[in-house]
Amino acid sequence: MRVVRKEMRSLLGTKKDREFPNIVSERPELLAAPRDVFNFCFDDDAPGPNLQHPQIYIEAPENIWNVSLAWQFADMVTQKYPEKDLSTDIVARHFLNRLDTLRKACAKACPRANEQPEDVLVRMTAEFQAMSHRKRVRMRQKQLYLARSGHCQDQVEYDNNPAWNEMLLMVRFLGVDGQSSDESDGGEYRVKIQTWRDPHVTRLLRYIDRSHPTTNILGNRLPGSAPRIRQISEREETTRLYSDIPAKLPANFYDKVWFETLVPGLQTKLDPHPVLNLPHLQN
Repeated sequence: MRVVRKEMRSLLGTKKDREFPNIVSERPELLAAPRDVFNFCFDDDAPGPNLQHPQIYIEAPENIWNVSLAWQFADMVTQKYPEKDLSTDIVARHFLNRLDTLRKACAKACPRANEQPEDVLVRMTAEFQAMSHRKRVRMRQKQLYLARSGHCQDQVEYDNNPAWNEMLLMVRFLGVDGQSSDESDGGEYRVKIQTWRDPHVTRLLRYIDRSHPTTNILGNRLPGSAPRIRQISEREETTRLYSDIPAKLPANFYDKVWFETLVPGLQTKLDPHPVLNLPHLQN
């Protein structure tokens, strides 16, 4: 919820989650003292948290101290944004969830066993780069899905060829998870081979990409960014986790040879649906 994230960042003085450990080290007053939390939990007359001088108990996000602060925060947000018709319960839950995210950020910033303090920054940088890579891959998959489904939808509306209806159906069945993951390499993108996907399905997706128009009826380039150059990688995407492969697709969307090499447990987990008949896409 963007409103919650925006107001929490304003409240705690942070712009990004990974910056929170540094802010805490510079402003230790943001953390509630365990004694104050204990007294608040067991003494009705003990002072509690407040939004004027916010303090959070980072060790246990669901502690009653944080819950009290969450309800105050939720009341403030719902009153500040009446036009959004926000639920106090939902805002409070998001607040506590955000605290748990900040707790994890602090935990990552702490040295691990047999790890020197100077090695923490190296590890966190590597973890951040890996996370950023995953986000870029996911964003590219979403862009591919929207581009392919949008182009097929346009062809359905302007072309009487029933094959486009079937290609649109195929793309929608595949969804975002069924699209290729690209690796950026300058101006080109190397497309990892999806070993799990039936080769015929892959050929149809490439046909959709090639048929996407780049000029209008007058021969002028269409507005927007130029199409990405997508080169097929020589290596297969062997590093993709089985848990990332989309399940419950039509059986003819999976490569038969690949599927037969899986152990029975993985075959059951993928749970292929009945074959999807695409009579106009057989050739």
